[in-house]
Amino acid sequence: LPDPSELGLKKFLDFRDNFQGDAKIIPGIPDIELVDDTLKNDPFCFFCGPLILDDLPNSILPEIQRFFKLNRGKKKIYLTYGSVPTVPAEMTQCVKYILEKGIAVITTINDELPEEEKPEFKKLIEKYPEQLLGVDYLPMHYVCSRVDLVIHHSGSAAYHYPIINHKPAVTVGTMCFDRDDTAVRLQELGLSDHIPSPEENPEFVAQFK
Repeated sequence: LPDPSELGLKKFLDFRDNFQGDAKIIPGIPDIELVDDTLKNDPFCFFCGPLILDDLPNSILPEIQRFFKLNRGKKKIYLTYGSVPTVPAEMTQCVKYILEKGIAVITTINDELPEEEKPEFKKLIEKYPEQLLGVDYLPMHYVCSRVDLVIHHSGSAAYHYPIINHKPAVTVGTMCFDRDDTAVRLQELGLSDHIPSPEENPEFVAQFK
């Protein structure tokens, strides 16, 4: 358990202590992160705005810069599923479709694909070595500001980056219902289009195309 006593707070004795506090702080935007009446009328419930991070220097930046240089003049898409444990196998078909259209893809999904799909994704990297870049971590502002479209999982941080960088977006369902609720809300506001997860949507690939 984290030790908040360094901040002058009471030390946690139980995991449930994480959820005890004098105030509730929601890292989001009130018009997007809809809450029930209990929280809406709670005077100790506050929205603090987007949960985003500054881009940190990292060793793969030259590789990212090379990708954008090689694909100058091409349409480019950033694809991320954030920290979702497993990306659906259907996403390999979707990436293949994008590449065949001559669109470049920069993504973090390569390590989260099911084991049986990783060889197929590796084949795509070998076939499109300049047009497809798969890495573990990407500086979000740097990438989002340079692509034409962001495809994401509607995580509490991820969905803010396309908005801040004025980029169109497509959200993909993950069966994580707070994320999916936010994705539907983003679509209602005209900020993105939403495709439900393949687990509940057999037409996922067709809708993606």
